Amino acid sequence: MNFTWYELRIVEFVQKLSVNPIIDKAFIYISYLGEAYLFIAVALLIFWLIDKKWAYQFVTAFLGSTIIVGGLKVAFKRLRPYQDSNIVRSIGTPATESYGELSYSMPSGHSSTASSISIGVLKKSKNKFVNFLMILNIILIPFSRIYLGQHYLTDVLAGIALGFLAVTLVYWLFSKTEKEEWIGFALVPLFVAGMAVILFLKIEKLYNKQLFQAAGAFIAFALGYWFEKKVIKFEPKDKRVGVQIFKFIFGIAVVVALQQGLKYLLPYAKVSQGESIPRRNLGFDAIRYFIIAGWATVGAPLFFKILFRSGVQREPKVKKVYRERIKLPYQRA
Repeated sequence: MNFTWYELRIVEFVQKLSVNPIIDKAFIYISYLGEAYLFIAVALLIFWLIDKKWAYQFVTAFLGSTIIVGGLKVAFKRLRPYQDSNIVRSIGTPATESYGELSYSMPSGHSSTASSISIGVLKKSKNKFVNFLMILNIILIPFSRIYLGQHYLTDVLAGIALGFLAVTLVYWLFSKTEKEEWIGFALVPLFVAGMAVILFLKIEKLYNKQLFQAAGAFIAFALGYWFEKKVIKFEPKDKRVGVQIFKFIFGIAVVVALQQGLKYLLPYAKVSQGESIPRRNLGFDAIRYFIIAGWATVGAPLFFKILFRSGVQREPKVKKVYRERIKLPYQRA
């Protein structure tokens, strides 16, 4: 009798709460918050409207934890509770079906996402209501993954720990320098080389779509942030509320259009249920998220600066002071 047996009993106990389809639906929607969509919205809100350096730390921590989670998933290859038990059921769409290709349980990506988002905001925010929502986020999302039969208790605890450690390490590192743009810039060759080695040497045990999506996004974000700070110099804060609302809505609309549009424009290979993801798809995932992150860090700030003159420093008007000229005695003659 191994440790997984005891964990299955925990999942079975939690699923006894599933007595109403409305409760099931509620936890399914809560679980959605642990996907990349909430992270994208929060990260872009911070980057375009509040503080670019904070957003850079936030994104670096999240993408770093996502890459680690992706690597650990293919290393452990742990089956999900509903796959390991005849009693535990998958409430909602099983994770393996939602991704198409094989997807593993340890650690929980949703829990890591919830942790990195919540801790990343809590470390900077002074708004009590926002902080309350972040604490709720880090509790409900991991619980929902157990409730839905997608993860064990150790999966979600490992995900929470990874998110917390990633945020803590990255925020500490960034606090030590004012040249934070060089941190990500220096890591770009490492990420490019890593993806190239995995694809060209066909290391199938490291084939994970989230890993490549995060790597592609990180490369673009690191390069884009460096370029934006050196050349564009966009100022996110603006006292015009209408301008801020437009920036966020328009920018997000373009992100969604790119995310969905490129999925159909790029020649992805079809994947049958349960098959491993083709390496061609991994490359296209990296390219797709590279383009999305490029828009977020370079395209949108440049567009907003041109359209709203955000960050343009206007010279203060100096009031001319006219003084009466007094003639000296020798000038009066």
